[in-house]
Formats: sequence, structure tokens, C-alpha cells
Amino acid sequence: MEKLDTIKKILKNYNSYDENSPIYSNSYNLFDQFIKTFTFNGTSYNPLPNNITRLSNGRILLDEIPFIKANTKKGLNKSTSSTFIGRSKMFSIILNNGSKIILKDIPIYLIEYELIIMYFLKMVQIPYAEQDIATLNGKDYLLSNYFLSNKEILKNPFAPYSACDISKGLKIAKEKKFEMFYLQTLFADRIYGNADRFSRNFAEIIGPYENRMAPLFDNGEFALLRQWHTFPEIDGCNKCDVVINYLLKNEEMLNWVIHTLNSANLYQIVEILKKEKGFIVSSDTYREFELFFKDSEEIINDDLKLKGKSPCIKLV
Repeated sequence: MEKLDTIKKILKNYNSYDENSPIYSNSYNLFDQFIKTFTFNGTSYNPLPNNITRLSNGRILLDEIPFIKANTKKGLNKSTSSTFIGRSKMFSIILNNGSKIILKDIPIYLIEYELIIMYFLKMVQIPYAEQDIATLNGKDYLLSNYFLSNKEILKNPFAPYSACDISKGLKIAKEKKFEMFYLQTLFADRIYGNADRFSRNFAEIIGPYENRMAPLFDNGEFALLRQWHTFPEIDGCNKCDVVINYLLKNEEMLNWVIHTLNSANLYQIVEILKKEKGFIVSSDTYREFELFFKDSEEIINDDLKLKGKSPCIKLV
């Protein structure tokens, strides 16, 4: 009974249930339809179900899965919604297994960027938010799992500073005890050309029992301009070689590059994405990433050589 009341409350909050109206009298009574397949989940996080329908082009077909929609302002967690807000349109859904998910309406090329970066982060063992691509009523969306538990909120640890000012950001990262996560993130951003690592795109999860850093999210703003102002910088300079050389002065970062970064390769990422999701990256997107990866590969190997290390990084 308690679970049913909870589901009714959720539905009612999203204008999907009216106890004073007969079932199926209009589109706002979805309780009977939803309860047949709904598995109650008491947290804000639950993985995507395994028995999803995936189309031949790699999209998850949401049209055939019962769900509850909520717009951004009335989403399941206001802090999550406000953190993700950008130029794109977004709304929340609850799948019939209790998964709480965000759908992000962005151009397909930005969806490609997000997925490539996610697999790169996975290869180099940097925490990341799980993402996928879905279609709803014939339109493509980037699908992101919630990574918050109940009563947890997101907070910007870098306000009012820019997360891309390495020297300023590093002081805060040390205080929060996530120095390596911070440095590895900025290093990775330079490799693949992420130009959107604003301070709000780092987040700290504040909870009733403990605080921790949120996995990386909103990684899809990509630019071929090396002088893009949101790239990481040191002493006012954001040139790729200067930033990478500075970061590699850190001994722990250097070891991470030698022992972990050599497992990441753009071609392998694209092939794995095709195999696991059936999603084919466009040749234009591949070429854009290839330019950054080749440039970064050369800079990193030159720096390793200067440090007496054998050049071993092969990113493309």
C-alpha cells in the first residue's frame, strides 16, 4: 500500500494522476497503466533496464516503454535540472522500472560528442555520468541517468572562480580532496577539445551523510578554436602545449598518462560505440576529434621524451 501511495504521489506531482477522475478518462490518469509494469525504486538512481528496445541506428526506443514525463522546472530533482540547464531543452522521465532519467534535446552532432567523450573517460578511468541516445516520438535525445540519491543536491565548488583557471581551481580542488580528478579532467578536456568546462560543469554532491564529487557531465561543447575562452589555462595562457606540459609536471599525473592514457584510442572508441550501441559516428565528427587527438598525442609524447620517458601514447 505504501508503494502504491508513493507512485500515486509521483504521478500526481507530474499531473499524471487525479484521484477524482475515473481511470483512462483523459491523459492525466496513468496510474492503472503504469502500475502494471512499475517496479518501485526508493532512490533517485537506477540503471537503464537491460530489456530495452534498441533501433538499428543505435537509438533506444522510448515510445514503447511506459514512462512519466516532467518538465525541467518541475523535475525530479531541482538541483540536477538547474545544473544541466543550457541552451538545450530538457525534461525528466521515470521509466517503468523506476529509473529516473533526464532527456536532453540537442543536435545530433553534440550527441555524438557526448558519447565519444563518455567512452574516452571510461577508458582512462575518470568518473563520468552514464549516457545513451534515445528517440521519443521520432526525435533524437541524449539520455542521462540520475546520479543522485534521495536528499542529495549539487553544488558548484568553484563559485565564483572559473574552473578553467588551473592555479585558482587547484587550490579549491585540494581543499575538497579531489585534486587528481580535477587535473585529469582538464587534461582530458585538452585532448579532445572540450570547450565547455565552465565552473558549473564541475559539481559537488552534498548529501545527508557524506559529500563527494559528481561524475563528469555536460561534456559535449566542442570547438576547433584553440583560443576558446573556456579551455583550461595557466597564467592566462590556454595554448594546448603550455597547459599539457604544466599538468605533466605533476608526478602522479605523469604516471597516470603513462599507465592509463595509452589504453584510450579514438578509433577503438568509435568501434566499441558501434559494437555496444549500434551507433555509427559520422565521418565529419571523427575528423574533428582526430585533429585534436593527433595534436595532443604529439604534444604528450614530446613532453615524455623530454622527461626521459619512452613516447608511448597512441590516441588515433
